[in-house]
Amino acid sequence: MINCMTDIKRVGDDINCSSGCKELVRKKLKSIVDNLKGMTKCGEQAEALATGYMYLGSLYKYYPEKSIACYRSGLWVLEHTFGENAKRISDYGTTTHNLAATLLERGEDLEEVKRLLEAAVERQQAAVDFEDSSLTKEECVRRSVKLLKEVQMKISFKASSEKDRRTAFKYSQPENVGNRNTQRSTSLENIEKSTNTESI
Repeated sequence: MINCMTDIKRVGDDINCSSGCKELVRKKLKSIVDNLKGMTKCGEQAEALATGYMYLGSLYKYYPEKSIACYRSGLWVLEHTFGENAKRISDYGTTTHNLAATLLERGEDLEEVKRLLEAAVERQQAAVDFEDSSLTKEECVRRSVKLLKEVQMKISFKASSEKDRRTAFKYSQPENVGNRNTQRSTSLENIEKSTNTESI
């Protein structure tokens, strides 16, 4: 089943695939995923379902809400079927990475993206079935680590920018207006007193 879905996804990933063709591929893959939902009696079927969700998520690239929902569903299937052993499955780490990348593209919370990428690296390193994957374990880990570093830099930049803005704001604020007015009014009173005194 996974091989069938992989072949279908390859058609959708082809650069010569028209938008109509991509839509047909998504519908066909969604149909397979829907059929698999009712057959998750064993781990192999659950793994195929999670892979289907992962493929659908990538095919919904320009529909981020659907993409995110697919990735989350795939993770849920693996976690609820395999528990702690889900990390041994390469699609678990790959789906986690893809979810993080999609959230990052949407401008979602950087801390959540960072947490997901850290989990993706950990899961990819623990996976034992990368021989079935189109990418090697090292390539997947490298991509996740690279994206994680980019996110960490964005978080650091954002934090330093906010700190700089607060510092700049602190130093660019005018003197306390109340104090200056008080000083000014005191000065005016002194002038008036001195004027009054002089007039006496």
